[in-house]
Amino acid sequence: MAVAAHPQTREFRAFLTNLEYARKMVVAGQSLAAFQSPVIDIGDFYRAAWVQAVSAIDHWFHEELYRRVAELAAEDSPGMPYQLTRFELPLVKVEEVRRGTTTLADAVSEHVKAK
Repeated sequence: MAVAAHPQTREFRAFLTNLEYARKMVVAGQSLAAFQSPVIDIGDFYRAAWVQAVSAIDHWFHEELYRRVAELAAEDSPGMPYQLTRFELPLVKVEEVRRGTTTLADAVSEHVKAK
């Protein structure tokens, strides 16, 4: 069975960086566990690592969603997902696109983020 390659996107690289922070918290907890200090709760490091890892996944998911929506909105394709063809864009965003101050892809992505 072949292993899928990692996405080569800015969003995925940020995810890996955030996940590495979580790993470092685990390593710090493991390193400090040897000292058996009553002052330091080693479990805090593991809880913080867990929160960091979950936050990294959540952040990556949303950033990837925004990126992909923008890509789909930029395509002139009849194969666009139905939900995106029915997506309502405020007139202020339509005017920004019409004036050329933003692209359609960016306007849609910004509005998805706002919702």
